[in-house]
Amino acid sequence: YLAAFNISADGETLSEININNSSRWRFESGDYNQGNWVQVDTNTFALAFHDYGNGGYISTFDISADGTTVSERKDRWRFSSSTSTWDGLYNSFVKLSATIYVIAYQDASNRGVITTFTISNDGTTITSKDTEFLEGSGTNSYMTYNSLVKVDDNTLAVAYGGASGGAE
Repeated sequence: YLAAFNISADGETLSEININNSSRWRFESGDYNQGNWVQVDTNTFALAFHDYGNGGYISTFDISADGTTVSERKDRWRFSSSTSTWDGLYNSFVKLSATIYVIAYQDASNRGVITTFTISNDGTTITSKDTEFLEGSGTNSYMTYNSLVKVDDNTLAVAYGGASGGAE
C-alpha cells in the first residue's frame, strides 16, 4: 500500500491524506517488502522493493504535489538477476547523478550485488548499465541490511551486515 501525509512546517502536526480517494492505495498485489524511494524528477518517484519468492523490482509513479493523486508509470522492472525467493533482498537505492541510479542488494546466493541503471525523467523507461559483486563477496558471504549513501556524483559508500553478524 501507499499512504501520504501532510506535515506542518514546525513538524508538530502530522495527518494522513487520501490517495486516489482512499486512505491507503494498493499499488502492488505481490508480497511487497523492504521499499526504498528515490525522486526521479519533480513529480516522478521510483520505488525499489523485494517481492518474497519473486525477486527485486522497481516501480515508478507520478505523485501530485499535494499527495492526493498517484499514477503508476512503470510496473515491476526486475533489478535482481532472478526471481528466486531471496534475490533482491535487503535493497538500498540511491540517485547517484542526474541520470544514474544505484541499488545494492543480496542475491539468491547471499552475495552482495551493486547494480547501476538509468530511469527516464517520465519514469517509463529503465535501462540496466552494469552489475558487480561486492569485492570479496563469495557464495554465502551475505550482504544484509544495506545502506547506500552518495558521496559525490561518481562515488558512493555502502554499510551492510556480513556473514559474521557484524557490520563489515
